[in-house]
This record gives sequence, structure tokens and C-alpha cells, in this order.
Amino acid sequence: MKKSKSFLLIITILSIGMLLISCKRQSGEEAMQDNSELSTEYNYEEHIHIEVHYDDNYYGMTDEDMYSMATHIICATYTGENETHGPYLDLKFKYTEILKGEDVSEYFYVRLIGEDWQNPYQKGDTHLLVLEKQISVYLPHDIYLPLGNAVQSYAQEELVEYVKEYLRENPSSQETIGRDFIRSEDLIDIVAGSKYIAKLTPVVLERSVEANNTGAYECRVEEVLKGTVTEETLKTYFFQGTVELGKSYIVMLDRNETSVYYTLSSQKSVYSAEDTEMVQKILQLLEIE
Repeated sequence: MKKSKSFLLIITILSIGMLLISCKRQSGEEAMQDNSELSTEYNYEEHIHIEVHYDDNYYGMTDEDMYSMATHIICATYTGENETHGPYLDLKFKYTEILKGEDVSEYFYVRLIGEDWQNPYQKGDTHLLVLEKQISVYLPHDIYLPLGNAVQSYAQEELVEYVKEYLRENPSSQETIGRDFIRSEDLIDIVAGSKYIAKLTPVVLERSVEANNTGAYECRVEEVLKGTVTEETLKTYFFQGTVELGKSYIVMLDRNETSVYYTLSSQKSVYSAEDTEMVQKILQLLEIE
């Protein structure tokens, strides 16, 4: 009788254990599904900042998952220099080796997000950074967001070799997040590369984006100088302090056709319509095209 009770107790414990494992696995699968929905359903419309930040503890993802998801994996040394942009802290690194990804400047910025961020790095330390690159004409520079806890790993030789081997056996590439823009400050390049050029008058400031020093405006279209703009009004973002309501500007623009908003084609794409000398230069360049 005692053996029978003991046997039943063991069966009960095993059943409970299997149930807990099943629930944990289901929870992990749901987390992965939620993660996928986050990355696909996030509102990219503003093209300003995209706060997709993964944590492998929260989502149940391994470092290897992060290696595959990353746009870039870089060994880099923290310079100790920082920039603060609203709730963002941008940390300046110098790369020593690029394991995955392209178009990396010698010095680049890793962005920490949140009002309660803490800088986990020490000046002069070299880390293995698992990153997602994001670009926008409205950012002060290209930024890289850390993916998961792997970001805090020191660039130890064994770890670096392991990641290299993993990438050789599991090659993958991910697209940079965001929309590229004209990097040149030369007016000739900006006029030639802009999809749209129009005379606009901002009439409504819809909202301000303090963290990125920009504002969303509704503008009246006074005249179209390049491209096809059929709307009587359009929406775009300007850097704070560069426009005034009721005044007119020559604005060079780009647009993702699926977006409600136009974006500046470069960081030097707005000129007062009262600056007759600059307006004349733009018109002359348009005649040459």
C-alpha cells in the first residue's frame, strides 16, 4: 500500500512538472510571437526614431538568436564620450573589428533608451557589440541599438572566435532600419538628389518631438518646382527653429510612398523664400537638370 501511494505521488509530481514545462514553452513561443509583432507592427511613419529594443531574458531569445537578428556585430572600444538627446544617451565607440555588417564609421554611436538608463561601459574597455543600425535625416548621426544582454560582453578572444564561427555556419544579413538621405551638404547634390522640391508655407504645428528637436507640420503647397505633388497641403517634419508659421520656404523633400509624411531629403534642405539669392541658385540648378 505504501509503495502504491509512493508511486502515485511520483506520477503526480512528474505530471505537474510536465505541465509547468509545457506552460513555459508555450509562454516562450508567445513571447517570440509578440516580438515578431513588435518589429513588424511598430509605427515607422515618423522616420525619426524607432525604439525597437530586444532583451533576450524577456523574450526568451538566446545570444545566437541575436547574432542572426543583428544588422551589425562589432568589436569596439568605448571612448568615454557621450551625447544626451532627450531620453537618449549616445555612447561613442571606436571599432577594432567588424564581424557582421557594412558601412561602419571608425567612430560610431550606440544609443541607450529610457529615462532610467545606466551606462554599463568603462572608458578604454573593448566590447563585443551586437547591434541594430538605424538611420534617419532627423537623427544627429547614425545610431546603433544594442540587442539583448550580449551587448555587455567583453571582446574576449574565445567569444569573438565563437561568434565568427557561428556566423560562418549561419550566415545572415539584416537591412538597416530607416530611410537613407542625401549626406552631402553641397546644394548641387541636394537639388539633383531630391525627389520633390516645393515652396511651402507651414500653417499648423501638429506636435513637437522634443527628443529629436523636430516638429510635425502641416504645410500649404504654394508651388511645385520638382516632382509631382498633387495635394494642396502636405505633412512633413522640420527641425525646431528652422521655420515659422505663415512664412514660406523652398523645401527639398523625399517620401516613402506608403507614408503620410514627406521627409527632408537632407539636413540642408530648407531655405527661406525671402532669401532671393539662394532661391535663384536653386532655380538655376533646376534649369540645368
